[in-house]
Amino acid sequence: MMNIKDRHNGNILIDNTGKIIHIDFGFALGCSPGNMNFETAPFKLTQEYVEVMKGRDSDFFGYFRTLLIRGIFQLKKYVNDLQYLLLIMRENSDLPCFKHFDLKIWRQRFMEGATDKEVIYIFLYIYIYI
Repeated sequence: MMNIKDRHNGNILIDNTGKIIHIDFGFALGCSPGNMNFETAPFKLTQEYVEVMKGRDSDFFGYFRTLLIRGIFQLKKYVNDLQYLLLIMRENSDLPCFKHFDLKIWRQRFMEGATDKEVIYIFLYIYIYI
């Protein structure tokens, strides 16, 4: 949904409280390395991440799913604020991620017209296949 991808050690930070922070949002803004767009999945859940959570049947994995859903509902509350920030960032920007940025496509990712039940289904079973 939000195209958080390209997760490698160079794009991940850990803050002083142990929280993991993803710092590269090029994919989320519709930009890929070399504009090749080779990555088709909207979210990539690697087997290594599943193993760290002790498998798909673990409490950790269940908590991960809960956090994903809570996160998307929080993002949906602030879609207008996020849009305004993106528009400000895009103004006079020469960053490649804004060259072909399409605000309409970006907003569609939030599934604003969908019910909560539809969002949960789409997010868990279509977008990230978990």
